[in-house]
Amino acid sequence: MARKKREVEIEENIEEVKPSNTWKFVGAGLFALGCLFGASLLSSAPEDTLNLFYKLEALLFGKMAFVLPLVLIACGLKLMLSKKLGYFNRFVWGSVLMLLCLLGMSHLFFAPNEASAIETWQRGGGFFGAMIIKVLGAIAGETATGIALAIIFVVALLVVLPLSVFAMVLGSLWNKI
Repeated sequence: MARKKREVEIEENIEEVKPSNTWKFVGAGLFALGCLFGASLLSSAPEDTLNLFYKLEALLFGKMAFVLPLVLIACGLKLMLSKKLGYFNRFVWGSVLMLLCLLGMSHLFFAPNEASAIETWQRGGGFFGAMIIKVLGAIAGETATGIALAIIFVVALLVVLPLSVFAMVLGSLWNKI
């Protein structure tokens, strides 16, 4: 009985966060930045201003540079079009966590043992992937880091998608019957 009363009190104290124009502007900025980075991937002229953005993107994100515009555009659209927003938006934070896992796994598979060599960042997950592997690799080792990144990626995917683990397991069991 006390637990039910406590749940009612908590529900009464939760305020619905209405979207402010600030979140819409942040979403528009992320969308524009995603379009800019996407256009820089298509730029071929070395003296072009967009080439500078491509070099920055390749240095920071390596082989996963093409994912950054997609994540920025998707998160920007989500922030602009969402009715209820707060500081914790499941889609945005889950997407960022998935991107970081992809960067780490990319660096782990394409440029292992080269986390500190700046020249090799573009072959792997870029600067961010190298730092993830350097920190997690020092704590847990290379194999455990790969396993941890895969598990974190699945958890982030569950945060982004409106699925539960129970529904996924039940669905896979149902298909086997």
